[in-house]
Amino acid sequence: MFSPGWFHAGATEPDFNNVDIRTTQELTYEGYVTSDLNPTEMFIGRELEFNAMTKYFYTDRTLPKKRLSDTEMVEINGLYRVIGHDEQAVLMRWLVIIGLAVVGFCLASALLLLGRRTRELAAG
Repeated sequence: MFSPGWFHAGATEPDFNNVDIRTTQELTYEGYVTSDLNPTEMFIGRELEFNAMTKYFYTDRTLPKKRLSDTEMVEINGLYRVIGHDEQAVLMRWLVIIGLAVVGFCLASALLLLGRRTRELAAG
């Protein structure tokens, strides 16, 4: 009997570029298991797993999670790399946008100063 519930609160965001969920898979369930969330239901422990590096995506924490096959874990690792790449791409886009904004501000300031100086020279 697992209590309270199947999972503690919170979850760590995986390092999508480096984590290998095959190494973080925990096979802690033995025999038949249940939880205080659903005490009238029994689950076969060898069919279940806990993985801290997939918990970040759990939306239903009222039931235990199915043990993933090697093929499924390799596929998830690949998807994690896509997420990691996209996170880096978003960061690079923001850095480019910020850089362009700074350059634009500097150019606008230079044009304003040049215009002011040109008017001063023409007047004086």
